Amino acid sequence: KCQELYELLDANADKLTEYGITPDIVASVRVRIDAFAEAIGKKESGVSDRTSARKNLHELFDETDALLTGQIDLMMEMFRKRETQFYNEYFQARFIWNMGAPRKAKQPVQVAEPVH
Repeated sequence: KCQELYELLDANADKLTEYGITPDIVASVRVRIDAFAEAIGKKESGVSDRTSARKNLHELFDETDALLTGQIDLMMEMFRKRETQFYNEYFQARFIWNMGAPRKAKQPVQVAEPVH
């Protein structure tokens, strides 16, 4: 719509001067339309960038979870009997608080059972 308005202004610029619409005003409309089009393009690009970043973040979380559960948690077994406090503190730090749960009391999701 803006482009159509500009085309009408530009085509009739010589007739619009008697109404106070000067060539400078017509040029200003062109500049504003261009700025608007650029801003819309950046907004769409920003949405795309955020979507891509969110996908990458999910992939990184998955890779980190796989590393923790597939390797580091398994290596912690060597400390289960010798360094019980260290072992328990490690798994306590691995608790995941489910903040998306309904508004009941916050409930941790336990990764592994600590040794007592």
